[in-house]
Amino acid sequence: MSERDHSLARRACIRRAIVIQLNYTKGKRIKLRHVKQGAILAARRLLNLTGATPIIRDVKQEVILATYRLLNQTGETKKKVFAVGFNKSGTTSLHTLFQSRGLLSYHGLKWKGCDDLRLLRSYDCFSDGIPKDLAKLDRLFPGSKFILQVRDLNSWLYSRLAHIERDKEEYAHHGGPEWDNTEYAIKAWIKKRNAHHLFVLSYFSERPLDILIVNLIRDESSTTKVCTFLDMKANTKDLRRISIRVKSAL
Repeated sequence: MSERDHSLARRACIRRAIVIQLNYTKGKRIKLRHVKQGAILAARRLLNLTGATPIIRDVKQEVILATYRLLNQTGETKKKVFAVGFNKSGTTSLHTLFQSRGLLSYHGLKWKGCDDLRLLRSYDCFSDGIPKDLAKLDRLFPGSKFILQVRDLNSWLYSRLAHIERDKEEYAHHGGPEWDNTEYAIKAWIKKRNAHHLFVLSYFSERPLDILIVNLIRDESSTTKVCTFLDMKANTKDLRRISIRVKSAL
């Protein structure tokens, strides 16, 4: 069997294992980690039967990612994670944390309009900017979790201004009057930030278990809090690496 044929057979086995596991658990209330564990074991059995017997740890991450992908595509899972704080508040670090836990994470601007259902159904986590219609996301994906990542005002302003200065130096600055280093823009940022934070706090005032407010820049335990909030196992090595990345981005 050629290397290409071996790779195709491996992927086919993994996908088949996940489908088998999904069919087995369909209609049952079962935690996602049990689906993943069952899919990993089924993949291992199928790979053994086909003569492709890699060490299970080599297949594990592949199975986990494929499981999430298939669960999203089939609509079996509707629970998402939305980081609804502003950019320059640790969004890249959140994106890295989600990926390190095996989640399909989207870090960009296209999800903010809340209208691209294909995109929204293709990933587990979303970050980088505030959504146009938070309530719509809440209706589309009931049971989802929301993270309001915040940052001290002065630190946040300086970070944004530094970003714009770098773009201008590289002749890569794009944006309207509210994305500039002018007094008008800065006042608009502060006004929009305050209004958005108040809206999020009001919206989740009776659902405190669905929202996490966290300062990824100042709080050294922030990544652990995110993992706890999302019921994810915290890997100390990964969390330390992400914390170092947050500090180096200041």
